[in-house]
Formats: sequence, C-alpha cells, structure tokens
Amino acid sequence: MAKKKLVDSDFDVPESGFDASAAVAKLPTDIRGGKEPLGDFMKLPTSILTPFGLKDGADFTRPSGFFYEQFLSSVKEVGIIEVITVRPKTNGQYEILAGETRWSAAKDAGLRHVPAHIIDVDDDTARKIFAWTNLLRRDMKVRDRINGWWQYHRGAKNDGKLASLRDDAKDDGLNQYVSSGDKISYRQIMRYVRMHNLTSDWIDLLELDPETKKPQVTIRIGEKISKLKPERQTDLLPFATKLTEDNVALLLSLNNGSLTDKKNEPYPWNKRNILKIITGKSLESTEEDSNPEDVPALKLNRLKAGIMKIAKNYIRPEDYGKAPEIIQEALEMYYKSKEQT
Repeated sequence: MAKKKLVDSDFDVPESGFDASAAVAKLPTDIRGGKEPLGDFMKLPTSILTPFGLKDGADFTRPSGFFYEQFLSSVKEVGIIEVITVRPKTNGQYEILAGETRWSAAKDAGLRHVPAHIIDVDDDTARKIFAWTNLLRRDMKVRDRINGWWQYHRGAKNDGKLASLRDDAKDDGLNQYVSSGDKISYRQIMRYVRMHNLTSDWIDLLELDPETKKPQVTIRIGEKISKLKPERQTDLLPFATKLTEDNVALLLSLNNGSLTDKKNEPYPWNKRNILKIITGKSLESTEEDSNPEDVPALKLNRLKAGIMKIAKNYIRPEDYGKAPEIIQEALEMYYKSKEQT
C-alpha cells in the first residue's frame, strides 16, 4: 500500500491547541536501510514559537545588516536547514532554546513552518542549553560571553551543581570552543559572571575597537567597575580611558566609605573626589581643582565605534573602499533636510 505523503498542513495547529503525540504518530515508521525515525523532530508553525523567556536581561547579539540579508536570502532559497531546539509550554506554544535567529529569518522569509527538535526540560536545564548553544560560537562579543556564562552559572547554581563548573573549566572539549582561543579557567568564568552587573555602556567599552583591535577598557577593570551601583558606574563613564587598576581600587574604597578624613568622616562620592583620585591628587588637597571636563571624555571614540558599527551593518563589503564618501554624502543629505525643516 502506498504511503501518504506528509505535507505542511498535517502539522497545522487546531483551535484546541497543538497535539505533539498526534503529530509524531503521523511520521513514517518503516524507513528502510536500518534507520529509525526520531519522533521528537517535526515541523512546527512559526506562529506558535516564542523566544526564550528566562533571559533576565542576558540576551545575545543577533546578526543584522548585510550579513543578515545574505542569510535571509539563503533561507528564502532553501529554507531552514538546521533544526531549532524548543520545549513545550502549557499554553500550546513552544519556547525556543536555540535558534531564535533562524526562527526570525524564517518569519521574515514568509515561511509558515520550521524544523524543530522538541525536548521537555526544567528551567535550569533550559538556561544551560540557551547559554551553551550560544557560548559555542567563535565570533562572540564580550557581551555574549558575559550573558552566556551568567546563564550557565545560574543554571548550575540552581540545580546544586555549581561545583561542576570547576571541572567544566578544565575540560578540553569545552576549551576548544572558547571564542578567545584561550584556555578558559574557573576564575575567568566567574569574572564574566560578575560582569553581568555592568551597565550596557560599560560593556560596549570592553569590546574590541574596530580600528585599534583593542578594548577601551580591560576586562579586569570592567570586573571591578561591576561592583558599583549602575548610577555610580555612569558617574565614571567620562573618565573610563583614564582608569587603572590602582585608581579603580581607590574609587571602590571611596564608594564603600573606607576613605576617611582627619575627623574619621568618609569622603563623599562626588565628581571632585573622583577627579582627585583619577589625577593622583590627595583627597586632602586644597589646590585649585581641575575641571572634570578637562579629562578627555569618550565621546569621540564612542562616536567612531558607532559609525563603524553602522558601516558594517549597512555598507556592502564590495563598497568598503567608498565608505567615507557614502557617509559624507549621507551626512550632507541629513543636515540639508534639517535646514529645510
């Protein structure tokens, strides 16, 4: 007897919700050649998939601009080749643990279904999978490493297996995937975990500058800054390139009140005292204080980094040589439109 050919409509979700067991039952069961069908793999409608809901602000960067357009073009031509990983939710939807970019591209390409691997795991395991599948990427930014290790650490802590992180850090199978190319250590993992408290502006300063290929702030300084409350991190942003491990240590002491005057009163946290520490002056000094604006700010460097990011996302590689002319023409058009309004 000829077997019925499966079509996408066989996996459409009825009004009553998605019946996974019924969908699995439709899969062929007598594949020849000694192969067996995997019942946890199927096409799911893009409309019943949702992003991972336990990110807690620890999301990963997504491709955009020209490179995303190239990926989208491929999806339109051949569809989604690599399955996404999801887990069922109680409302008939499925939460994406790995593959949000593929899902987004499928929707943008107008696809109604994507191939998915369905697993049923608890929240802590879900966090680990979400973190782990992203940590395997070699082109990771510092922001991704921070978010990935924080999620992984949280999952390990919640299920009582935090001690296993030390063993994970020694595993050669893990180290070959570390994007920096260095052997990851438990101390390095915990450094990334702690930097989850950094504000977004500070994390940007830890990324490699497109021109110099160096960060504006080192990881070690970033870790120390992460001990401050967000508002005090913001206070130090204008002086970021002037910070050293030594003066940051003093700033942390100023923050916790352990730097005191002759009356044993803590020196207050203010721009004047911050500037004295950064410029190497004594807090007792009565000299004419420098204007905080005399310390070079990061505005120009951050502007250059922003322009480079835009150029990477919107200018095609074959036009990189014409990038200055393109940006100049765009700016002229922008200011001309402003004058007319």
